[in-house]
Amino acid sequence: MEAINRAAKDASRIYDQMQLNKLDQRHEELRLEAQRVNENQVENERKRIEMNRRMHRAGQNVDKMA
Repeated sequence: MEAINRAAKDASRIYDQMQLNKLDQRHEELRLEAQRVNENQVENERKRIEMNRRMHRAGQNVDKMA
């Protein structure tokens, strides 16, 4: 009976560790996705400002400079 309890506890520990690993992996994926989104926003803003400069619409960039 003791061997069964030990096996059940071991299985439970292994399952819990697998769940923690999945959670860590999901958290890392979400963090990387948020980082990519932030980098895209910064790049798009840089492109928007550059395009306004090229089109001689410098006044449109004032909202971000203020």
